[in-house]
Amino acid sequence: RETAHRQTALAGKAYRRSDTATVEVDKQGRILLQQILREFAGLEKDVVLVGVGSRIEIWSKERWVESISAYDGDMDEVAANMESLGFSI
Repeated sequence: RETAHRQTALAGKAYRRSDTATVEVDKQGRILLQQILREFAGLEKDVVLVGVGSRIEIWSKERWVESISAYDGDMDEVAANMESLGFSI
């Protein structure tokens, strides 16, 4: 039986795959994201790059802080959720 968190994580992973884009780095080390992806992610100024397996996710800083605030002070839950996804800590 899967936990609700695992189901949410798996659904999120499948959803993120549907909105992926391959980008190229220019000579100055920058990337240009499609407007639709910038709007979807709420990217305006400050961003956070998050390593996820063999790719990166780009989050607006505000949305990232909101996302991780749900786990403030409960790292045991984070560790358990990561283990349920196959990560060993």
